[in-house]
Amino acid sequence: MTGLNIYKKHQIMFIETENKAYWVHLLNQKIAILLKDASRHMKNNHHHDKNQALQKINQIIELALLDYVDTSHDVGKTLESFYSISLLKIVNANLTKSHRELDKLSEYYDNLSKSWLEISRKELL
Repeated sequence: MTGLNIYKKHQIMFIETENKAYWVHLLNQKIAILLKDASRHMKNNHHHDKNQALQKINQIIELALLDYVDTSHDVGKTLESFYSISLLKIVNANLTKSHRELDKLSEYYDNLSKSWLEISRKELL
């Protein structure tokens, strides 16, 4: 699936999803899973699979998450910085073959995903 197709798919999901926080939770959860996959592929020298996982992460962050961050508030600015810095950390981890850095980022995204899940539950009340 090309970047544009992923963008359209997520754009449609975002528009159709009433609970935007849950949608963001799902995207962050997917990134955490893909980071774990990329780390495992890196350890096993499966370069093609690792690169595919990292490309998907990059597309989700750039085409879905960064496009929808509301930077008019401090939280949005912090999220934008987190997403941008994590992209740089992913590139660095790939260049230095540091699967531990990918594992650490996966934990951050997993925690962020859980936070968005809690927010989404409060939106339903």
